[in-house]
Amino acid sequence: MKKIEVLDCTFRDGGYYNNWDFPSSTFDIYIESIIKLPIDIIEIGYRSLPQVEYQGEFFYTPDYIFDNIKLKGYKGEIAIMLDEKSSSVDILPNLLNSIQGKVDIVRIASAPDKLNKALDLCRAIKQLGFKVGLNLMYVSKWSDDEIFINQLKNVDGQVDYLYLVDSYGGAVPSQIAKVFRALSLMGQTKIGFHGHNNIELAFINTLTAIENGCDIVDATIAGMGRGAGNLKTELFLAYLDQQGINVDFDSLSQLVEEFMNLHKQFGWGTNLPYMVSGFNSLPQKDVMDWVGLNRYSIDSIVRALQNKKKEENILIAPFIPLLNHKRALIVGGGSSATKNISAVSEFVKDKSCIIHSSTRNAIQYNNIDVDQFYCLVGNEGSKLEHRFKGLQPKHQCIIAPSPRKMGVYLPRSVSSLVYELKEINFIERFKDSPLCIAIQTAIDLGVSELYFIGFDGYNNDSIIEHELFNENQQILDLIYGSKLFDKIEFLSHTKYKIANNGSIYSYL
Repeated sequence: MKKIEVLDCTFRDGGYYNNWDFPSSTFDIYIESIIKLPIDIIEIGYRSLPQVEYQGEFFYTPDYIFDNIKLKGYKGEIAIMLDEKSSSVDILPNLLNSIQGKVDIVRIASAPDKLNKALDLCRAIKQLGFKVGLNLMYVSKWSDDEIFINQLKNVDGQVDYLYLVDSYGGAVPSQIAKVFRALSLMGQTKIGFHGHNNIELAFINTLTAIENGCDIVDATIAGMGRGAGNLKTELFLAYLDQQGINVDFDSLSQLVEEFMNLHKQFGWGTNLPYMVSGFNSLPQKDVMDWVGLNRYSIDSIVRALQNKKKEENILIAPFIPLLNHKRALIVGGGSSATKNISAVSEFVKDKSCIIHSSTRNAIQYNNIDVDQFYCLVGNEGSKLEHRFKGLQPKHQCIIAPSPRKMGVYLPRSVSSLVYELKEINFIERFKDSPLCIAIQTAIDLGVSELYFIGFDGYNNDSIIEHELFNENQQILDLIYGSKLFDKIEFLSHTKYKIANNGSIYSYL
């Protein structure tokens, strides 16, 4: 067996789960253990320009970290990563000059369609005196593109390492074998593999890559990495031990135990949504957001991922209101929407329509004889399908404009009554929020008076509820501070901070 280099990128790839905020004690144990293990390179983080949102120490990886690593006795190579999307040749000196002589390898993560720009960055990095690695993402998407694979052969000699990255964690061994065989004849550039574990093939894909010419592999401790995580360093080292490479299992065990404590807190690893995203080559970031926010059930996410794959071929009619409405009542999922149902029936008789931002209370409103609109996000359409045999003639389903961040389950029984908003133009963030879709529907209907019921608020018993509450609050703050509507009023008690909390009974 030829010597396979091992690059551990735990502190870089694992940072997606903790905003690159690792405890200093964890870092100390990491370096102390790595010194005793057959790991050739450690990629210790990103180098980045200042960002708007908070990111931790290993997102910026200050110079002193590299000094500390050397002081602890580490003698292997050190790598950092740059993202092609946020990098340019002119900023490289600002990012890299101060770490010349401290860092050995700089890697660039790049999408395939940005190959030329990435190579420009690679050439500039080499001129600064670093080895350079190009991490080419989405291998499961382009493994059958022979024209592109042939173009990659021209990379030989321009970079020190060319990594094939299974970004979606959905590649299978036959795809990996095909691409590595095609590139294995490179003479000057080493070929690497970075596997994600959505469908639990990171290990076998890595072995397949090695069998077909791979020179270097990435791994992370306990698999800590973006989305479903990566090939486990400890698994690959155990494999190397069987190949005759000595592994200090006491040091390895101590290191794994430290990261398993982090796993209890952050819970990375594959699950059903990640498996579906892997098989369909869909972005892990979306799944991380959906699972983390917990707005959607696991079934909702799976169905939405499946529909996201299919939606490219679905034509949906644009939402073009047949008539304007003076007043709209947006109904949320809170109990006040059903508690006050008799009052609602009286309130909406005069030039009003009902917009449901949640289907939770929709069945109680089914027989109210006014125009009603159901805002469908994720799996809300499935819930609607279970609650109704069919919609009333005055009812329509509204979905976000394409391209949608999350796929939408579209009920077959009401397919002729589903319409797509042309745009959401009153806000920049949260465009996948059902509240945003409801408000945009009201705008498109020409509503001048906007009322709310069933937005009772959350108890904020969990981080998830806290995030949902804050999201809704920011949307409400925006519309209250705008001139989108002549009047905005809540008709039942709410925990949201609003300018006008009235009572539906005052209108009866």
